[in-house]
Amino acid sequence: MTISSRNYAPYIEGDAQAFVAKFPDDDDAVAIRCYTSNLIGRESSLVLHGGGNTSVKSTVTTKLGETIDVLCVKGSGYNLDTIVPKGFPQVSLDHLHKMLSLDSLSDPEMVNEFRSHMMNASSPTPSVETLLHALIPHKYVDHSHADAIVALADQTVESATKIFSKVFGAELTFCVVPYVMPGFGLAGAAKKALESAPADVDCMILLKHGLFTWGPDAKSSYEKHIKAVSLVEKYLESHQPKPLTMRPFSESSEKFFDKVSTTFRGLYSDLSGGKSWIVSFRESDTVASFVQSEECEELSQVGCITPDHVIRTKALPMVVRGLVESKFYDVEESYFKETPESDTKLRNYLKSALDKYIERYHEYFESNNLRVGGIKQELDPLPRVLLVENFGLFTVARDFGSCSIAADIYEHTVPTIMASNVVGEYNPASLEDLFDCEYWSLEQAKLKLGQSGKSMKLKGKVVLITGGGSGIGLETAKLFASEGSAVFIIDMVEERIASCVATIKNCRGALVDVSDPVQVEHAFHLACRAFGGVDIVISNAGIVVQADPGIASVDPAQLALSMNVNFLGHQFVSSAAVRRMVTQGSGGCLLFNVSKAPLNPGAKLGPYCIAKAATLALMRQYTVDYSHRLIRSNCVNADRVRTNLFDMELVEKRAQARGLSADQYFKANALGVEVLSADVADAFLYLALSLKTTGSIFTVDGGNIAAAPR
Repeated sequence: MTISSRNYAPYIEGDAQAFVAKFPDDDDAVAIRCYTSNLIGRESSLVLHGGGNTSVKSTVTTKLGETIDVLCVKGSGYNLDTIVPKGFPQVSLDHLHKMLSLDSLSDPEMVNEFRSHMMNASSPTPSVETLLHALIPHKYVDHSHADAIVALADQTVESATKIFSKVFGAELTFCVVPYVMPGFGLAGAAKKALESAPADVDCMILLKHGLFTWGPDAKSSYEKHIKAVSLVEKYLESHQPKPLTMRPFSESSEKFFDKVSTTFRGLYSDLSGGKSWIVSFRESDTVASFVQSEECEELSQVGCITPDHVIRTKALPMVVRGLVESKFYDVEESYFKETPESDTKLRNYLKSALDKYIERYHEYFESNNLRVGGIKQELDPLPRVLLVENFGLFTVARDFGSCSIAADIYEHTVPTIMASNVVGEYNPASLEDLFDCEYWSLEQAKLKLGQSGKSMKLKGKVVLITGGGSGIGLETAKLFASEGSAVFIIDMVEERIASCVATIKNCRGALVDVSDPVQVEHAFHLACRAFGGVDIVISNAGIVVQADPGIASVDPAQLALSMNVNFLGHQFVSSAAVRRMVTQGSGGCLLFNVSKAPLNPGAKLGPYCIAKAATLALMRQYTVDYSHRLIRSNCVNADRVRTNLFDMELVEKRAQARGLSADQYFKANALGVEVLSADVADAFLYLALSLKTTGSIFTVDGGNIAAAPR
């Protein structure tokens, strides 16, 4: 569970020059700066999700012909693994040096000075650690939050200095900077440390924070960085990890897992005034083992391994003990029933844990806000990291991406804590320091970077779409994702699912035959693991089954096939969804694709139309049975939409029989327009957002009076 040595990418001159060739219009030094920044950024053991920063000192010529020394430093909103030259705003180096001579400077003043002395007003805001980069006289500077370095830096000043001296020996000279929050104050503390350090000092250790290295060229700075990290990793490997005292493990069924995740989602909604949250489970043996230990409750409640994590994880995770399935449900009997009484015990237990966490957060806020003069407005008090006995790591956020970031951070947190305890005593930044970072306007601004200015109508919602890999389902998935929803795709073609996961934001999926209730149940379990539950189901999967010359001659097996997919498939999906929606307790939405078949059956399509008519009745039954739980049920009546269901050879024959071309056939409606998959997706979105509409048939067919509801 402790940190081990890694094989970091070497600096390759040919690769560096490839970056120069890739960005011919930019300064060669900045292009090479991008190369080594990418090398650092792609190693999660060095930086995570926007962490760390790099710089290079260069010169620019203004339109007036003046040559100015500048610091090109990583800008806010850029990640090192993907940064390009425009991600390095150029700031007057002379002005930065003058700023370093000031006695004090507020954060807004500091940022204003940066921005008012940039060479390009449209560049991103320079890193909050810009002054520290300007302070170091070398051309290239690298800064990371390497796990190994942080493990040793999360000690007292005396202990950290002693350990780093032992680790680096004659290999590297270093200086130590006591913890100061990034910004003007940290630059001042670093200035003092460098003034008292040897002239040939190789690197700087920021306690509770990370590592700085530098050099006359990108290669030397990068290689010095990797050398420092590797020396510490080898040192940690030479120590036996302290054994954990393991608590007895109780395995849970998929059913109980879903109860836990959906209950958490419902409670978060209740405790935040009805907002929707994603509750994501991360499969992590490292964290699960830590969670199952007696030591978890003590070690997890000390603080973040480095303060900038606090905006993603809060200062402390919530530890939940005692989640044993038999404690809450009679495992000898099915508890599929959706009666709220069956879930009350679990809900009360988890709410009690959340209430205690919230109470502690209020105390943390009140005491620290008093310390800073009562000027802060309390953020929401809900935990972002849940360490749940017998399960492992859950993370919670308003979107899946933020859940993933928090999970990544905590997967690195656990081995760093354990490594820190191997060589000393884990002593990270204090809760007071974490408060200052959590409520720091410059840190909170990071959460807004990269967010779309568009109002996300489905932020925090989870939609499950059957037949979601193509046609109407695919268009609906894209549309719902664009509105902020997490998307779970069910499809029969693996390649389609893989494509959706790769191209649609916050998307996961499963290969499922909706006519198999076991497969459907497992798919919903996977959705609960990924997102915590489900809010909207678009039951869209179907097949066309014909009977020629008519329904009287239908093959019973074919009729059964149609009923299994086009009716029972909808029932299996809807019932699985409703059970989880009921446990969440925050309502939900069932949307069925019934087509025009129940309203205007076609010749030779009896098996298809009969099953779809049953599905229309099913939609209405869910309206009758579950509206009191705020679960809405509606359907879409779409006609002649080009999807995989259409046999184009049959279309051609039908069109010819009517004296039409295939294109004319698709436009044969009152408006004379073709209905597209995107039009049906729009209808599903409209119904999903129509909180006071249920039991409705929404028609999207360009005008077909024969299929109009009556």
